[in-house]
Amino acid sequence: MGDDEIKQRIGSVVDLVRDLAVEGEERHNRQMEEIRREVKHLTEQILRVDRQSERTERTLRRAIHLAVQEARAERRRRQESDDRLDSAITKLAAAQLETEQKWREWIDSMKRGPNGHPS
Repeated sequence: MGDDEIKQRIGSVVDLVRDLAVEGEERHNRQMEEIRREVKHLTEQILRVDRQSERTERTLRRAIHLAVQEARAERRRRQESDDRLDSAITKLAAAQLETEQKWREWIDSMKRGPNGHPS
């Protein structure tokens, strides 16, 4: 094997190594581009989920606030209703006592007779 043949083989090896290096670099660049696209896509998804989470949290907070307001209003309505019922029962009890008193007086008047004398 002569010097020219050795140089030719070395040149072929150098060309092969250069081609492999170029191919490796191109493959690396494609992979990195794919990774960048995936990272961008994932970042967009994360941001979208964050926005949805914020909306959900605002909605939940509003719902809780409204539920608390409604519970307080219901408690007030029930208290007012209880107060009205208590007042009505008190009036009814007073009327019942008055009716009983008048009933007793009427019965007593019947026992005395028409001129106030016992019959």
